[in-house]
Amino acid sequence: MSATLCALLRGVNVNGVTIRMSELQSAFVDLGFAHVKTVLNTGNVVFSAAAPAPMPSLKAAAEAALSRRFAYDAHVFLRGADEIGDILKAAQSIPVPDGCHHYVLLCEDSSIPERLAVLFESVQRAPEERLIPRGREAFLLFPSGHCRHVRAVQKLDLQAVRAAVAVVVLWLAPGFVNWF
Repeated sequence: MSATLCALLRGVNVNGVTIRMSELQSAFVDLGFAHVKTVLNTGNVVFSAAAPAPMPSLKAAAEAALSRRFAYDAHVFLRGADEIGDILKAAQSIPVPDGCHHYVLLCEDSSIPERLAVLFESVQRAPEERLIPRGREAFLLFPSGHCRHVRAVQKLDLQAVRAAVAVVVLWLAPGFVNWF
């Protein structure tokens, strides 16, 4: 029996880290995963893994292989198909004001969204900017045309938190869910 998983790679195709999706797909096939598909040019990969492989082992193997193959410090966030579905449902339950973007921050563990919320409250922001922690994720709303979320994270300047967070644009969600 296999499990459908999604690997969300932090920092791919930004800041000088360029990975062709065909090469990323090959890397996951070489790791022994099946039904490997990349999602647009996002650095997100949907694949099947033989059960009952533990998630921490899969994550460590993927990070080590990607770091070697693409010569960068790979950070991989793994979520199962059910978890992705739960994230999308949670996102849909959050009202988004007109003119705002809606992002989800995927975190390594459930303590990070709460830490982010405390830090978020300490920085100056527009009234419509919100950070909503939920489990291992946090939802971020901010006005269109502004990159305040980037400035807020830079102001927080907490390396351990920044390294443990991946930002996913939720406008990709409807198409993304079709990959499972």
